[in-house]
Amino acid sequence: MYLLSNTPHTIGDGAQPHISRDTKGRIRVVYGLKDKIYCATSGNNGLSFSSPVLVAEVPGMHLGMSRGPQIASSAHYSIITAMDKTGDIQ
Repeated sequence: MYLLSNTPHTIGDGAQPHISRDTKGRIRVVYGLKDKIYCATSGNNGLSFSSPVLVAEVPGMHLGMSRGPQIASSAHYSIITAMDKTGDIQ
């Protein structure tokens, strides 16, 4: 777990983090590192996060200029999308 305080902490190396919160209050942070997408989860309002988990690989993923992986959560599901450099959404 990564505990957060008034000092900055790193959940993991990467770029373009995106955050969602589901209806149960669980927070998920996704981010990209080269062609890989990682996700870390918090069940305590962001006080701590799980270790990042590799959730997908997108060859040629667009990363930068707000084009990293995106996440949306509902009561029962979360979905992560990412775009490769040819414009295909994975």
